Amino acid sequence: MTGPDGGNHWLIKKTVEDCQKDYKKLFRFRNQPEIVALSKCRLPVSLKNDLDSRVLDSISQKLNESQITCTELWPSGETDSTQLNIELLTSSAERQDLLDLALRCIHVIKEDLSILHHVKIIFISFRTIDRLHCGWVQGSKDSILSFISEGRSSENFEKLLFIYYSGDIVIAAQKLADLAEHSSSLNKDYEVKEVLIEAVKQLEVLVKRAASDSDPIIDLTLKYSFQHALLDCMLILLKVVSVTKDQDVAEKFIHLFSMFRRPDEVDTTKDYAKLFYDISNLIEVLKLRYVIIPNTRKVSLGAEINPLPRIAIVQPRIWFDKEYNEYKLTKEGLEKHIEIFKENIEKASLQSANVIVFPEMFFPASQISDLRDISKDKNIIIITGLDYEYDEFNNPINSCAILLPNGNLIRQQKLYRSKYDSPNMICGKELFVFTETPIGNFSVFICFDYLSPRDLIKFRGVIDTLFVITLNPDVRAYNECAKADAYRSLYGFIIIVNAFDPYSTTRLKGKSGFYGPLRMNRSIAEFEEKKYGIMIEDLPLNELNRAKRGEESSTMKSLPANFEVIDLARDYPEKEIGEIQDRILQEIKENKRNAAKEPKTDYENLLKGNRSQDLERDIKKHGYAIMVLEPVHTGAATRLSAFLLINKGISKKEIKSIIITATEDIRKRECYSNEIQEARHKGKLADVVWLYIFNERRHRRHLVASDFYDYYVCRTQWISPKLDKHFSPMPLIANDKIEDIQIQWNKNYSD
Repeated sequence: MTGPDGGNHWLIKKTVEDCQKDYKKLFRFRNQPEIVALSKCRLPVSLKNDLDSRVLDSISQKLNESQITCTELWPSGETDSTQLNIELLTSSAERQDLLDLALRCIHVIKEDLSILHHVKIIFISFRTIDRLHCGWVQGSKDSILSFISEGRSSENFEKLLFIYYSGDIVIAAQKLADLAEHSSSLNKDYEVKEVLIEAVKQLEVLVKRAASDSDPIIDLTLKYSFQHALLDCMLILLKVVSVTKDQDVAEKFIHLFSMFRRPDEVDTTKDYAKLFYDISNLIEVLKLRYVIIPNTRKVSLGAEINPLPRIAIVQPRIWFDKEYNEYKLTKEGLEKHIEIFKENIEKASLQSANVIVFPEMFFPASQISDLRDISKDKNIIIITGLDYEYDEFNNPINSCAILLPNGNLIRQQKLYRSKYDSPNMICGKELFVFTETPIGNFSVFICFDYLSPRDLIKFRGVIDTLFVITLNPDVRAYNECAKADAYRSLYGFIIIVNAFDPYSTTRLKGKSGFYGPLRMNRSIAEFEEKKYGIMIEDLPLNELNRAKRGEESSTMKSLPANFEVIDLARDYPEKEIGEIQDRILQEIKENKRNAAKEPKTDYENLLKGNRSQDLERDIKKHGYAIMVLEPVHTGAATRLSAFLLINKGISKKEIKSIIITATEDIRKRECYSNEIQEARHKGKLADVVWLYIFNERRHRRHLVASDFYDYYVCRTQWISPKLDKHFSPMPLIANDKIEDIQIQWNKNYSD
């Protein structure tokens, strides 16, 4: 255009729509002399693809306000037929969840889509938070908007779209990650093996997809996920090794680690198949090697078996009404019971007893840690009931303690409430089998638990001795059961330990005793009526084991029908596997559901919030400003690294004062890169703090060459004295220190 003064004037509008309006206005007046020439409008594609346009900004804002995370938004294609590309972040890779997210997205931005006349195609892709691609949908904009305006059922939405779904890869990889994370809390043979079995199922999904799909996006996703899947399998194997101490599993871990060190040589089809094959073979080995007893944990002492072990049981004389208050020991009861305990421990030790057993609720739970040293010093296994403890919601816990001479303390909760227990008592979930002890394999029941046939039968052929600790006015029923069970159900020794109380309203008659599958009399020894104190018996364990092997025994009855000696490293009962697997997967699902309810941390904003927003102000106020704070946590240690800016020209003495203040400040900071770090380190003071101090603002990559720059002052390292040395970092090569902080000064820096 030329103006009246003959000059040229250019009008630049912000949006495509404004330019189009101006063009139409000019076209109507194209014959006027002021318009020298007007060519056909050909708006450049770059103008159409302007990410800062008003409509695209509106779309981004609306998605953000609707809590839909849009990571990319851009138009592409020809001038008159543009495709609008939207990339959304998804927390679920399930196919239906992706479709629901796409439909929700369209509903939110439908008004903006209707005024983007040049857009003909809508393309929505989905990625997970760790950038794994899980699929995309594509459809005609007009068809989609028509569908929305007519309010048709959401079930018909997918019929309008071309759908490409690869979420099965993401889901399998995520399940592996969940299993690996969950395995850290497992401590039972059957649990870690079930996690391993479930891991193989997810690997099988990945193997099949790697072999069948040659799509380049899928291949990239598989390559990205392989290292994670391999690492997750290694974490699970580590847990299996820690529980089973199995040599083959340990060797397999080393083999997988060698694969992990070759990230650039990944062939997804071949390597996923190999990983699947390795773990599958390992499971078959473990199936043949270990018996699984549901809800039972194995604990090994690693001691030689005494062929004639000596067992001491204590039947104390108590006054329940005076010594207990709602099943918790009173001060009088506590003092009396500790005195009884000490007296009988000495007697048992003098007579070389291998184990001493006290009744249910006998010992004060508050004093239990004192028994570790006694068990070690006397080289004796101690089994005792503990008085009631209470959880944070004031619910009572009835438990017993088993102390082993190696310093191990095992707490076992009562599984079932009896009519005498508090109705709010928290029920336990597991039993223990103690192996490689001087008295062979043994287990403990707390009172009413003994009357559970389902739990008793678990130990048939597994244990040699069962201790039943009780506080029971009707122990006669237990005595009668023990005589039968010692032969028919268990084929081993059953020892009942009760208290004697002639004073209280509910009298305890004692009647503690030893029972076993002997030929002549299954009652080996019993306390007489109204007697109390200590009773010590030698159990013919060698004869019991001879009989279990099918050898002739002069003292033991022949084996009952269908009796089989079960080694805890022999069978794998498939029947219970489904129930165990369902329970473990349900726990994982529940944990994830609970985690989803909690507000998510914005880790990027958390990192920004730990930096100084105004460097000069912070230096003036504190003497230093934080340019960068980085979380460098490990699984066992909370570690933070900070890059600080200070003023130039200050003395080393002043800098040391800043170092002390800044180290303490950084220790208290909350800083994480991801959810796993947050879960492990939230609320903890840092165990390790590194400071990198500068007196001029520079990028941290120059640190490598820091000695050649005047702005680098020093670096420091502080390690908590409480941190286990196994988890400490390499010490700093320091040339100075202050308190517990090591300092490495720049050799070019001087006061």
